Amino acid sequence: MAGRKVRVYFEKRGDARFLSQLDLHRAAERAIRRSRLKVDFTAGFNPHVRISLPPAAPVGVETTGDCFTIQVDPEHALEQIETRLAEQFAHGIRIVRAEEGPAPPCARCAWLSIDVTDGHAAAEAAATALRQGGDVRFSRAVARGAAVIIELSGAGAEHRLPRVRECVEHAEELLRALGFSGGTGAVVRHGSDSSAAPA
Repeated sequence: MAGRKVRVYFEKRGDARFLSQLDLHRAAERAIRRSRLKVDFTAGFNPHVRISLPPAAPVGVETTGDCFTIQVDPEHALEQIETRLAEQFAHGIRIVRAEEGPAPPCARCAWLSIDVTDGHAAAEAAATALRQGGDVRFSRAVARGAAVIIELSGAGAEHRLPRVRECVEHAEELLRALGFSGGTGAVVRHGSDSSAAPA
């Protein structure tokens, strides 16, 4: 099929964060099939939807700013693609937007969000403490509500994404050492799209 490449941005939250990369692939393929969009399939006896997924995130970690790429018939408008897919994905996976074009290159910025159970004032203090700690893994730490947003940026940051759990554990260890609650049961999010970081 002579279609056009479309990248579909999505969020994976709640119970959906426990989906493995293989589970996510199956969920995406089933949703695409149910949407009845005209998409490109692989050749062979058992054809599958031709889909390109983002790098795997650790199981149990919420993500935003991720996208998958599919090849869609030009007759489908981007709004139609968004609507049809949004209706078919299970609870916890939310379609954010669809854009024309291939998957973007690896990000040069990544961020983590760790909830601090003591509230906004504690999050502000925790962010200040992390900034003053001089840890080379964290280029920026700011408070957003009751969460601390920790940014990893600069060349090579994309290569740290597979080790995001290690960074999360390190940040939580620092927070506990500084006397802040959060860590056990904290909601952790990461993303490679810097524009999707919490505002």
